[in-house]
Amino acid sequence: MVFQYKIDRFLGIDQSADENYLNPSFSPDAVNMSTENGNLSVAKGFVRHVIAQVPGQGKIHRLINFKRVEGDVFLVFCSDAIYASASGLWVKAYEFSTPLTDYEFDTVEVSINNEDYLLIANGETPLIKYNGNDFLSFGSENMLSNIPVRYVSMYKNRLFSAGNKSYPNRLYFSKLPGGNRSIEDWGYDEASPNVEGGHLEVGDFDSDPIVALTALSSQLLIFKKHSIYRLYGDKPSNFVLEQVEAVAETVSHTSIVHYSDVAYYITNSGLNVFDGVNARLSGDATKIKNIMAGANTKSARGVKAKNKLYFSIKKGSNTALIEYDLNRHVYMLRNGFEVVDMIQKDNTIYFINDTRHICRLDYGNTYAGEPIIAYWRTPKTDLGDKSTIKQFDELYLRGSGENMQLTTQTGGVERNHLVESLENEVVEIPLQGEGRVIQLKLANHEGSSFELNGGIELRLSIRGRCK
Repeated sequence: MVFQYKIDRFLGIDQSADENYLNPSFSPDAVNMSTENGNLSVAKGFVRHVIAQVPGQGKIHRLINFKRVEGDVFLVFCSDAIYASASGLWVKAYEFSTPLTDYEFDTVEVSINNEDYLLIANGETPLIKYNGNDFLSFGSENMLSNIPVRYVSMYKNRLFSAGNKSYPNRLYFSKLPGGNRSIEDWGYDEASPNVEGGHLEVGDFDSDPIVALTALSSQLLIFKKHSIYRLYGDKPSNFVLEQVEAVAETVSHTSIVHYSDVAYYITNSGLNVFDGVNARLSGDATKIKNIMAGANTKSARGVKAKNKLYFSIKKGSNTALIEYDLNRHVYMLRNGFEVVDMIQKDNTIYFINDTRHICRLDYGNTYAGEPIIAYWRTPKTDLGDKSTIKQFDELYLRGSGENMQLTTQTGGVERNHLVESLENEVVEIPLQGEGRVIQLKLANHEGSSFELNGGIELRLSIRGRCK
């Protein structure tokens, strides 16, 4: 009997079930591939955006893009200094007066007295403000705002902050700007209590400190080490503090991403979402359960560009970059390069790597000159009929590019076939081998690039065992 095993379109990674049950459009194991428009291609690589390396020997901790009318500025926070680049050249812009211990930074763009600033928090020194030229002190002791906080966010025109080691549950809020008031003043105002600053205690236990803040349009989310709270209201008299989740996984503040007033973030269990009411694991989080097994999300980074979310995690000492398509609800995986931190600028992902270069993702067919290793593996399947023997006959595919390596596996034997050229015509690849379980692997060869259009068709001869 002749049987056609077809993949109509390529979608993404699915590790939510045994491979035998998977839709063949999904892969249980794929790396550095793209499935845009349902086609399968080797994903684009990256190029160096700033040719010069970040100077110094200090360990890199953060990459920030500060948007200014005069032109954006890249800032790189290292353990020895902050370096700035606006024209491809790096300058040492700021040195900490005393060495830090944790080097855990948070930033937020604000307006103070009609001037744009980047506020920088580290939890060990008072806040710093940067206007694109100078680093200046923020607030003062008289305004009760010289407090070393680690997390900052703007909500309802006020600055909210947390992460004071001495008061790990304390949430600070500034005065409402206007008149002679600004967000640099966190003090009380007996004459106008609705515009005053102050603080709230979020929860009771120091073992559950605040670890992240993020603002949605109607509420401020307060992530603690083991729980989640939210605050809504626009002045102290109507602030309401509620617990959203009593038990939650720890969230890295650098992994939180917004899309359409929804907060997404990554934990060791996978992709999470706060939809304005509930914080929960995404319904398709199990599609990457094997990727997340043993992953470290303590220093995870998250960004959004166009219709995709990107999250960097650690697998051992290596970076894995998870890509999630918000429209198609599919995951892909990138690896083979290091990501220390990443940002989004003009819907393009920029990241800084272990060679101290800022790179631009999804450009070129190499990793800044190094070859990309990419493959897509089909589910291992017995086609729902364990008793029959499946014999490979031919594979039909169409696409463009060169040096696509096809590996067939059945009966415990792997056979490799190199397709040297794809020229948008249907290619017939004669195959050999038989067994009860089949699997294909489509890969590039020595860094090559290719694209398959319209799915693939595998012709099999199926027979029962002779008695």
